[in-house]
Amino acid sequence: MSHRKALTLEEKVALIKDNQNGHGLSVRQLADNYKISKSSAANILRRSEEFLADYSSNSNKSIKRELKDETRQKIDEIVFEWFAQQRAKQIPIAGPILQENARQVAEQLGYTTETFKASNG
Repeated sequence: MSHRKALTLEEKVALIKDNQNGHGLSVRQLADNYKISKSSAANILRRSEEFLADYSSNSNKSIKRELKDETRQKIDEIVFEWFAQQRAKQIPIAGPILQENARQVAEQLGYTTETFKASNG
């Protein structure tokens, strides 16, 4: 069984430095050292400029991932409640139907189609 491991910004910067400095560790070695997948290590290296810029701007270095704002959390809650009600009625709900409901809820809360995109997950 695998479980996700989210690295902090400091850990991501350390991984980047391990790759850039004289160490020159491979993606496989970095993934093993930080106990993450090879694709995660490769993505961190690909986005290294972004992470280094965030780190140098003195943002919170222990943050693991960007949190949703309160309105987007509210959209998630409302859509999940609607989904649970539909499933309780034995109504099958596919992804596009769920996305459309999310768009409608977002519109009711003041988002426009330019500012809100319903994701697949």
